Amino acid sequence: MNLDPLIETSLNALDDILIRSLGATATTFAARAEQVAATLTDDVAQPLRAIAALHARLSANMTPDPRLVGEFCFACGALHEKLGALMQTQMELESAIVGPESISTTPLQRSQSDQLTRLIETRDRLFRKVADLTLKFLLLGLGLLTLGLMLGVL
Repeated sequence: MNLDPLIETSLNALDDILIRSLGATATTFAARAEQVAATLTDDVAQPLRAIAALHARLSANMTPDPRLVGEFCFACGALHEKLGALMQTQMELESAIVGPESISTTPLQRSQSDQLTRLIETRDRLFRKVADLTLKFLLLGLGLLTLGLMLGVL
């Protein structure tokens, strides 16, 4: 049984996240793994280095051990998920943090100020009309309920 497609598929998925998400620019997987591992925390960098070493061992053998291929595929999948979750967390943190340099203190232009004022006035008018209409329906309903109770009691 040829195990090379399994190795290549697992490696391609992991290699894709190293290149696209983490910005690895080296030419080989081992070099990309080492380049990215330098920027990651130890709990992620150590499995990445272990996968690179296991890939080197599998590449050296003409007929790799199926158990090692299974370990390699599982380790690649687990690390792929961990890196994806790490990137998602990092993006969420970056989008949640607002630093003082991201807030503009320049005043609004006159046209922007007028436009914002008109928008707020329109919103307030709309809310006022909806509130008035709701109050009228509630009062009408209360009146009908009172009238129904009075007619039912008589």
